[in-house]
Amino acid sequence: MKLNEELPKPVGVLSRAIGYGIGLAIVLALLVVIGRKGLVTNTLQCLEAPGMFDDKQSALRSAQAMAACLERKNGFLEGMMMSSISKTLRTLPNAPC
Repeated sequence: MKLNEELPKPVGVLSRAIGYGIGLAIVLALLVVIGRKGLVTNTLQCLEAPGMFDDKQSALRSAQAMAACLERKNGFLEGMMMSSISKTLRTLPNAPC
């Protein structure tokens, strides 16, 4: 078999599928790394915001304020990573102090 000959159809399809799968896994891993880095940066900025944690606020109110701050700062990728946590904090009832 020479190098410039066509591969059999099943071998070509299988090798393309494996190659595209590996490429997709690499792209998704890079997106997760970029998203986590942005999420950490935004979390640190929200933690340093003045009045974020007040002594008169309940823990639930502080968590909801933190989630609201993150929702404002996060982009699309970070928002997708935090969507379940944000939904949960928005639906929680007000706990007594």
